[in-house]
Amino acid sequence: MMANYTVSNSAYPQQFLQQLTVPVITDSKQPPPATMGASPLPATLVFSFDEAISMADRHLFIQGRPANPVQMVCDWTNVLRWESSVFWSVDPTTNWYGHNTGGPYHFTSEHPTHSGELIAEGIAIKLLTSWLGIPRQAVWFLPGTGARPDYQINMIHGGSQYGVEVRCRRSPPPLVSRQARTYLFAPDYKSLAKKKAGTVASGLAATLGIYCYYGLPANSCAAEKPRIHLADPPAQIDALPSEREVIKHLIRYYTGVTSRIGLWSHLEHLERARELLDGGLAPEPAWTGAQGRWPFGYLAREAEGQQYRGRWFSSMILSWQRQELSRAEIVALLQAGVYGTVTYHGVNERVLQFIEQCQWTALLDFFDPATAYISNAGLLQHVTSDGVLKLDYRVTDPDSRDARDVRASLDLE
Repeated sequence: MMANYTVSNSAYPQQFLQQLTVPVITDSKQPPPATMGASPLPATLVFSFDEAISMADRHLFIQGRPANPVQMVCDWTNVLRWESSVFWSVDPTTNWYGHNTGGPYHFTSEHPTHSGELIAEGIAIKLLTSWLGIPRQAVWFLPGTGARPDYQINMIHGGSQYGVEVRCRRSPPPLVSRQARTYLFAPDYKSLAKKKAGTVASGLAATLGIYCYYGLPANSCAAEKPRIHLADPPAQIDALPSEREVIKHLIRYYTGVTSRIGLWSHLEHLERARELLDGGLAPEPAWTGAQGRWPFGYLAREAEGQQYRGRWFSSMILSWQRQELSRAEIVALLQAGVYGTVTYHGVNERVLQFIEQCQWTALLDFFDPATAYISNAGLLQHVTSDGVLKLDYRVTDPDSRDARDVRASLDLE
């Protein structure tokens, strides 16, 4: 079943690949300050559901050295895709909405909370990176146990740090005038104020609330359509982040990235840097990996002129390993020209070089020039601003490198 939720599979819900154009509005009572971003807040945000779901992998850290962490990440993402597909819908009018009746499923009100919050997180991070001009690695989880925002963002060029609170909400009923509501409900203000109260102690300049409102089915009025609603506390506090704290978060972020792809040499280097930092020393360990060449298993790919190193797996080989198909059945399919799909995850070579050389400022400032989400004709190419490339596509040419690699993995080459 989970195989149906790989993007290159024709059974994947095509509605999740549709580009949505959703209005972005500011709260009429507590708008974000005009000085927060270098650019004006965009009037709309364009995204797809699958793009938002794919960005949830930042919650996943792979431990140990499994044979293929990329496969584990894809299995986890496909479970989330399936979970999302049984509750969320997207229609041709670029409306997205939830449903809990009809078909074989009925859900309590708690069911959409998990997938909805993760989708809203992906939407919010895309908005922040495009509006503020910051890369994905400048947005990280805010640690602690008390009332606090979900995330904090480091304004690379402005110096300050901000808290970010993300929520997924159903679009509220329109006002008596039939116009869309332009301000939050009192409980939302109260909840946001509680999160704001801890920003001074956390060294945050302010807390930005991002509420992703989903709509109702297509016959609802325009005032109930999806939108992204931004609210901000009053009076900004002058607070500058500690350099060591920024580096600590950055190292943890790329520890997750390298663990999910299996770039073990760089993962170990990041762990050594973290140990030095925790011990009060400069986080600058000597690089002990391969000199002048890439470590074994770091496979090369290219996207929009950028070079990446990572790992891949084949759906054919996976079906054989999981005993879904026998080797003879696989051979018959290959002889018929059916090679299945290939999935590749990699990291920009410049990011890996920054890690090797402990250039933490350059790493924090890096924004991948190839950043884009492209999905067409069975191809997914997703480059995020942190320098991560994800490819998922069908192999159709028996003379291609991918086809040869599949045959070689089955000792047929």
